[in-house]
Amino acid sequence: MNKKTIGFFLHGTGFGGYETRMFNLIKWLLENTEIKIIIFTNQLVLDHYKDRFSFLKRIKSRVEVNYCIANFDNSISKIFNAIKLNYLLLKKFNSFDVLIGAEYLKNAPWISKFKKTIINIVHPNFLGQESSINIIEKLIYRYLFKNANKIDFLNPYIYKKVFEKFNFLTKEYCSITPCSFINHSRKKLEDMNKKNRIMWMGSFEEQKQPMLLLKAVNEISNFLIKKEYKVKFYGKGPLENKMRSFIKKNNLDEIVTISFTKNTHKVIEEASIFVSSQKYTNYPSQVLLEAMDNYCIPIATDVPDTELLVTEKNGFLFNSLDELTENLTKIVEKDESKLKELRIKSHDIAANHNLDRYANHFIKLIS
Repeated sequence: MNKKTIGFFLHGTGFGGYETRMFNLIKWLLENTEIKIIIFTNQLVLDHYKDRFSFLKRIKSRVEVNYCIANFDNSISKIFNAIKLNYLLLKKFNSFDVLIGAEYLKNAPWISKFKKTIINIVHPNFLGQESSINIIEKLIYRYLFKNANKIDFLNPYIYKKVFEKFNFLTKEYCSITPCSFINHSRKKLEDMNKKNRIMWMGSFEEQKQPMLLLKAVNEISNFLIKKEYKVKFYGKGPLENKMRSFIKKNNLDEIVTISFTKNTHKVIEEASIFVSSQKYTNYPSQVLLEAMDNYCIPIATDVPDTELLVTEKNGFLFNSLDELTENLTKIVEKDESKLKELRIKSHDIAANHNLDRYANHFIKLIS
């Protein structure tokens, strides 16, 4: 197994947790095995993860990066990028033993027929809850899944939904990832620079529901000002203009800011409360895990699998705007000594989501 060459297909159009997890996994493989790595990716991913690629360059004898210039502004550009990546896969076809990729492998479904392929199913939105998946895409996914050697699901919720949509799948070659993982902080709670901050972090898109928190903050803005709390949104996405307009219209500039950061550790360390408002599942959100690891009080939507990270024993759950507003008020009003136990419990849960545990699962997948 240690002598294998593993191909990673990182054809991202956004910068979510999947690419971050895969780069951390690649680093672990290079440090703990003799596996060689070939990465198939695009310029967007290269630019966003410059620091990760800098590390890879230092051990380039075991790493090869193949990429195309990415431009996803229109359909023609998307087709061109898909063609270029397929060309790279054909060119390097005999150079790798196993190919690992997420749903983006739909851009090269043929590979699953001719090469050992492991598909990581990580995005619930690909299932088409909002009718986004068309007949052609379903046929492509059907072909991809039918020919894959193994399919690994990020959480039980996606596993269940995919089995409902593609009833030819069998449990023999499907698995559920045992955990997610992050770069854990080694600081203790007393060493954290906690401030009166409520934080939201992620892509500003409908399934992440950032507007829910904005509306809740608007309901209790005077209360938050009195308690000297600030609300920080970190991210980018299609809802950003709508969010900024809402802030301006409701005069929330005094307490609410929107920005973008690559230094998530630093800003999350300063937060007291973290809100995860995803529509379908909060498990295993990278930023939610990181917030819990940094002793934030988690507030999360009460949707499938969220209980694997957040319950009433270590945080707060909500099903509506009113419940979110009520939870925020409860936490802000509580004395810090009463919140300490929740912070420590959340940190301990996050600690169980570690790279060694995931890497051992991955080694079994490719064996």
